[in-house]
Amino acid sequence: MDALINFNQSANSCSFRRMRTDLLVYILAAGNIVPVTVPDGFKISELSGRHTEIVHKSWPFPTKEKWTNYQITHFPSVLIETEDERPVAWELQYEYGALGGLHVEPEYRRSKLGSIVTRTLAEKMTKNGQLVFAIVEESNPISMAFHEKNGFVRMPFKFSRIGFSLEAMEKKEM
Repeated sequence: MDALINFNQSANSCSFRRMRTDLLVYILAAGNIVPVTVPDGFKISELSGRHTEIVHKSWPFPTKEKWTNYQITHFPSVLIETEDERPVAWELQYEYGALGGLHVEPEYRRSKLGSIVTRTLAEKMTKNGQLVFAIVEESNPISMAFHEKNGFVRMPFKFSRIGFSLEAMEKKEM
């Protein structure tokens, strides 16, 4: 990342921006995926466009609702609903391949629904021949423990995300 910024003279004129740095990478081997039974009163399905608003509102980071809808409608996901179709837990695969965006409604937490969603999505990804991995912030010990409890293994390297700024690129060309 530093090389990109230096190449573009400064952080103000560089078309690339650090989005997240020093993220942990967790891998889940196919042999470590242990299926969990869905409790009575719930059913597993997939997210669809009609879930965009509730998923978007649950996401703690500033994103556009259009981006949330794109993720939901273009990439694999898992949703747990009550029998009357109330969404209570979900997770999706991001455009760069990681699973993430795990959310469990507060009144359903500590009931293993997060593990069910994660393992079900991992099975789906494995059947599609994909590597199952998650990106976790080092400042989130709860997520680290969750992934380790569900069979993920932490890799000995870190991950950084960069974004492209069209606005910075246009300023540079002026």
